[in-house]
Amino acid sequence: MLDSVDESRQKILEVREEYRNKLLEAERLRLEALAAQEAAMKVESEKKSQASDSQKKKKGKKK
Repeated sequence: MLDSVDESRQKILEVREEYRNKLLEAERLRLEALAAQEAAMKVESEKKSQASDSQKKKKGKKK
């Protein structure tokens, strides 16, 4: 009887661990995608700020 209970417990734990790993992997992928998106936004904003800085410098030279 104890063997049967142990087997059932082990099956439940295995299924639970698989589900946990699946959720952790999904969260890791979500965070990686978010980090990539933030990095892309940062690069884009830096490009825009550099472009506006160069335009300001050009305008300053004309005066």
